[in-house]
Order: sequence, then structure tokens, then C-alpha cells
Amino acid sequence: MVIGQRLIEAKARLPHGKFLPWIESEFRMSDWTAQNMMRVAKSFAGKSEMITDLAPSALYALAAPSTKVSDTADTFGDKCATVAHLSVRALYALAAS
Repeated sequence: MVIGQRLIEAKARLPHGKFLPWIESEFRMSDWTAQNMMRVAKSFAGKSEMITDLAPSALYALAAPSTKVSDTADTFGDKCATVAHLSVRALYALAAS
């Protein structure tokens, strides 16, 4: 989450159109990876203790724009211990219900 927050801050400081070239040259990171990290940081801001046991792929699934959960952190926060063992496919199914 910290990396995602730092990416958000860096993107805000860079001129329009410079973020993607910057992350590619500085970190060899794809735009997709950076966007995932930033979405997780936004979705779970201030709630890092609730998501520490979830794999990055699970966090990306929960923070994805296609996840039909109005407030993912509040919806899943109390269930993180329960959902930590679920597959990404199962998390998508849970979020869609």
C-alpha cells in the first residue's frame, strides 16, 4: 500500500503524460502494475492492518474497477481473516454478489 500511495503522490507531481515513461524508466514497472498498486492504496487507505494477510492478487481483485462493492474496505474489512484463504476467482465471485 505504501508503494501505491507514493505512486499516487508522484503522479500528481509529474506533468501530464510523464508518469508512464517515469515508472517504466525508473522501476521497469508496467502501467498495469502501477495502476493496481494505486487502486489498492485508494481502496484500503488507513486500513492496512486488515489486509496484511491477503496476497497482492487478492488485493488487486478487491480493488479492481469491476468489483461491484461500493466500499470495499468496509465491506471486506471485517472478513479479511475469512477471505485470506480464498482464491482470486472466489474473491471476484464474492465481490460480485
